[in-house]
Amino acid sequence: MKNSAELYSKIFLKYLQTNKGDLEGVKRYSDLMFLFNSILATTKAEREMYIFKELIEKQFKNVQTINELKEEQEDEKLAPFVYSCLEIKDY
Repeated sequence: MKNSAELYSKIFLKYLQTNKGDLEGVKRYSDLMFLFNSILATTKAEREMYIFKELIEKQFKNVQTINELKEEQEDEKLAPFVYSCLEIKDY
């Protein structure tokens, strides 16, 4: 898979250099690779956040109010993110 990715990257770079010129083609290629990597990183982060949110919701699935949550977690102060995952607004 890595070899084919490298092959297509080289083909794409040569295509851009042919159509845009050597320097402008390299610049365009660099900009597009940065964009692709940014999209991949954002997608990965969103997927991890979704999984984390699902885990929190499963852990607290029977909690109806913030007071119930505070009673269950008497000694522990939960992070604000936990409350936002549970869509509890009154903390």
